[in-house]
Amino acid sequence: MIPSFQIPTNVLQEFLLLQVLCVDKDLVAKCLSLVDRSADHVLQSDAFADVSVDTLKKLVGRDSLEADEIDVFIGCVRWAGRECVRREMEVKPAT
Repeated sequence: MIPSFQIPTNVLQEFLLLQVLCVDKDLVAKCLSLVDRSADHVLQSDAFADVSVDTLKKLVGRDSLEADEIDVFIGCVRWAGRECVRREMEVKPAT
């Protein structure tokens, strides 16, 4: 059986949990490595659109992230749209 943190669709949730719990740094590094290798899945996931701004910066600022710039941009636009909804702001280009 594959550990849940090794499944691209689960890795972001696992990373966020590990970050909060401040546990095993090796496991956090493995999660980030999988995020890097599975960036296309992570950037399109619902979980990505719901991360904090600090986590967003940490993830998209990684030099090792294996994603095209356009995919990172689209993921960030999706995140920004959700952030507007969270803040009860109108979703429009200016915001």
